[in-house]
Amino acid sequence: EALKQGGYVFSYFCGEESCEAGIKAKTKAVSRFLPLNAEEEEGDHYCIHCGKKTLHKKRWAFALAY
Repeated sequence: EALKQGGYVFSYFCGEESCEAGIKAKTKAVSRFLPLNAEEEEGDHYCIHCGKKTLHKKRWAFALAY
């Protein structure tokens, strides 16, 4: 819903190009940025697309591709 309204969706993402392509194919969204000032979240985190463990402890911002 946030994507449709022109907003961002924050999620864990492994950073693989194939995952970004899959996310874009399903949602029309692409990664925009990794918020540098966001607090790191403890624990293990997994990519929203492939389920692979992520290297980052922060959530990526996704928005609709133009």
